[in-house]
Amino acid sequence: MVNALGVDVGGTGIKAVLVDADGTVLAERSTPTPKPDPTGAQTADAIAELVLELANGERLPVGVTSPGLTDERLGVVVDSVNLGWQNVAIRDLVEDRLGIPVGFGHDVRTGGLAEIHSLGEVGPDAVTAFVPIGTGLAAAIFIGERPLVGNGWAGEIGQVVFPSGPHAGKRIEEVASAAALAARAGTAGAADVARLVAAGDPRATELWDDTADALGFALATLTAAIAPEVIIIGGGLAESGELLFAPLRDSLARSLP
Repeated sequence: MVNALGVDVGGTGIKAVLVDADGTVLAERSTPTPKPDPTGAQTADAIAELVLELANGERLPVGVTSPGLTDERLGVVVDSVNLGWQNVAIRDLVEDRLGIPVGFGHDVRTGGLAEIHSLGEVGPDAVTAFVPIGTGLAAAIFIGERPLVGNGWAGEIGQVVFPSGPHAGKRIEEVASAAALAARAGTAGAADVARLVAAGDPRATELWDDTADALGFALATLTAAIAPEVIIIGGGLAESGELLFAPLRDSLARSLP
């Protein structure tokens, strides 16, 4: 079995890893996501540069993931709010630069599939949701190990608009994503907000709890619709552990009495 390369295009950064046949990470690199880049050409250049650096002259299998509404069969990002892309054939762009076939998938569904495998044996009818909290907010829904795609829109919980309250008219991801939290707090990242909360900063705590409330509302809606046996929270914000999960559980419980 040969090594392989995986590249994740995010709204903020592009991450690439070299893994062996067992999935062990051998090396990793990252670079900021080019913006603005409406054609995807600069992003494809950045992906190719990371791949060539990690491959070190070897011809290795490559897989690329992207956020937004994606057509995985055609390798096209139909619409991505966080990248500013519409109908960008990112797979073709990367293949042109590397000269090899490239695998392509939706970032959240691909990450969810990895999480499903990490759970061990999953029943064929078990419903699982994977929700990474990053630049945006979306869920990957699985029945057994099969992702629910729904023409690409399944799980796009971050695009739901608050109908009322202090955030009326905003999309959920404009409040409940890690990027939105950092922007509202005026910090470089959500991890900085977490450190302020842990230190007892009142303003950071207020924003943190508000984020947890919004996220709990999104998860409650998801739970009522698909009744998952497990919800897996991912993304960098999940690394804060109970600092996030405690208020999130409270919010979810209030939304589903």
